[in-house]
Amino acid sequence: MQTIYLVRHGETEWNRAGRWQGRQDSPLTPLGEAQARSVGILLRELIPHPKTCSMIVSPLGRAARTAAIVSGMMGIDVARFAVDPMVREQSGGNWEGLSIDDITATDPDGLRRFQADSWTYGRPGGETLEELSERARLWLESVRDLPTVLLISHGAFGRMVRRLYLRLPRESFQTLPNPQGAVLRLSKGGVTQIDAEPVGTP
Repeated sequence: MQTIYLVRHGETEWNRAGRWQGRQDSPLTPLGEAQARSVGILLRELIPHPKTCSMIVSPLGRAARTAAIVSGMMGIDVARFAVDPMVREQSGGNWEGLSIDDITATDPDGLRRFQADSWTYGRPGGETLEELSERARLWLESVRDLPTVLLISHGAFGRMVRRLYLRLPRESFQTLPNPQGAVLRLSKGGVTQIDAEPVGTP
């Protein structure tokens, strides 16, 4: 029976500022670094024999930094993580780095179209949810035969993985929780959120 441990990167400066990140990056905040440390301690308990676990990380900087902290807390070399572009965040196209107020001011028509049908209408120059769903499906297929997987990835990609794993309708994507400082365990057809105890939170 396969188990997937899914972790979202720690809080970033753009998360705190309400800016859409997509494929761009911003550094982890002090809280984000603390979240990564606490998740690493939790994973050390959940995965007592990490040599038996396949570890995968997004190439984006915020995920890579989270993986570096997590690996240190687990007592393993960060090189154990395989970098996989397939698990990158959904592309936000021309809206990356913008807040909802920025988008409302600069592209109100595009925002209305996106809010009316985000599944087939992506952010201009970006990736639709339909495309994200196919990418997440292909990733799940690629790890199907691995008994234990630890993935450090992103909010939208992680939600889509869970939607597919739980076989939920596409409209459920927007309502799934998107935690930082927690581990989501996918096993036996269900998903369990395990919150990490805060460690050194500023």
